[in-house]
Amino acid sequence: MIEIPKRRRRKFCCDLTLKECIECGSSLLLPLMLGVFTIVITLHQTNVAGQQRIEDRQIAKEERQQDLNISAQQRLDDRKQAEEQRQLDKKNFSRSIQIK
Repeated sequence: MIEIPKRRRRKFCCDLTLKECIECGSSLLLPLMLGVFTIVITLHQTNVAGQQRIEDRQIAKEERQQDLNISAQQRLDDRKQAEEQRQLDKKNFSRSIQIK
């Protein structure tokens, strides 16, 4: 009887066959991909949060400036109104003195 030689199992890395290496790699692939995905998402969220903080600061700065402008204009309007009222009071006072 003629013996058929058995296929030689070629060893690759760390005494593992090609099939065993592929199985090991595929079992590590999903956790590795999840880890990379988590890191990428975390970095992206950090960048987005940083950009949002910058935008919030800019908006707050613009609102403060707008409030300052509004209050300055209000003070000018109040001064003008007070001056007009003083002028009117002076006229009324001088009229009341002349009438007596």
